[in-house]
Amino acid sequence: MPTRSGDSMLHIERLSKAIDSMGKSMLNQRANQRNDLSVAMGWLRSNLSNAVLQKRLQSIIESEAGWEGVIPCTNHPLDETFAVPATRPESVTLIGVDGSQIFPDRHGAVLYYLIQCGALIFRYNGSLPEPQSTERLYFEDELLFDRRGYLISNDAIGIQRTAQEMLFAAHLCALERKNHPQAGIFSIIDGPLLWPYLERGHHITPEFEAYLSGLTEIRQNAVTPAGYVDRPGGKWFLNLLWINQLPNEEPITNVECPLHTLTDARLMEIILAPGDRTAWYKRHSETQKKHARAGHEIWFCYINLGEVESPSIARIELPFWFAHEETGIRTLHNALRHQAQVLNGYPYVLARAHEQALVTIQDKAALDMLLQRIIMEQGIMPSMSDKARQKSYLGHRQ
Repeated sequence: MPTRSGDSMLHIERLSKAIDSMGKSMLNQRANQRNDLSVAMGWLRSNLSNAVLQKRLQSIIESEAGWEGVIPCTNHPLDETFAVPATRPESVTLIGVDGSQIFPDRHGAVLYYLIQCGALIFRYNGSLPEPQSTERLYFEDELLFDRRGYLISNDAIGIQRTAQEMLFAAHLCALERKNHPQAGIFSIIDGPLLWPYLERGHHITPEFEAYLSGLTEIRQNAVTPAGYVDRPGGKWFLNLLWINQLPNEEPITNVECPLHTLTDARLMEIILAPGDRTAWYKRHSETQKKHARAGHEIWFCYINLGEVESPSIARIELPFWFAHEETGIRTLHNALRHQAQVLNGYPYVLARAHEQALVTIQDKAALDMLLQRIIMEQGIMPSMSDKARQKSYLGHRQ
């Protein structure tokens, strides 16, 4: 294997063959995808009645323990779509919420982590948007290390951040409802509304419990929470189409769609006209059951907030107690369309919430310097690891 010499960076020229192969592979994949799209659209045009599909899904649920798929929540055909007029909303408030973090660096001079949540309150009443943020610094040993003495993982911090985002949203919703008792208020979380982490057993983690309590508080303040997933992955809808094509036999097996080049999002680029959404569906999973026991079963639809030449597919997740309210759904649908027109397919309120939540490299450097100075004032000399010191030296060579 060739070795690097001097201060050179990545030798891109050595990757030329791999890059060429990648280009050819992508071209072949596009061709295969066009074929798979043609097949999927044929399935969609020949889909069975909702009653037959529901019967087949029930058979799968009963015969395959642990099956995780999606179930239609309404009697609308799979190919039915829904549109709203592209008008400016009135008497509506959107609260966009996002979060970010600084992960702990075990090689750094100071050991800590930080979670910051940002928000933008956008009122359709002529007032200026209102940015908000909150942050917390974690430095106590009992928070940094587990029972075995290992440093907290990045995944664990991500779980904490998700719970903190929901609690921050609940706090802002309570204040907004108090100050604007008549407004229609929606709190839009950047990411899924269905708890995205695996929950084992019958008990729920403290973070999931806090998350559900935040959802409950939002509902108590007559606010609707929504999850916004940009560029969603998965092929749940495709699996429904495939199940429709299977022979009418018991038990139903082989429930995974064989069109491997496709995702739901790619198919939705063809199905959904700009501004349109699908009908409602729900995940069948253990996490969903825990949501339901807390009164917050989650439904979702796909929506296209882009243009004809540049579709922008997102997944919108809502609690079931709101998803069947047609007037409210049309209001949210219209507000999202209006928001996305500003930034070519992505809601303005979420983009600005991300700005408020983001912790930049410069922010981290300034915080590190301040923490080191405070520690030195206490008579403690902070010290990074030998590995970090060497990497810092190499990174600053001219």
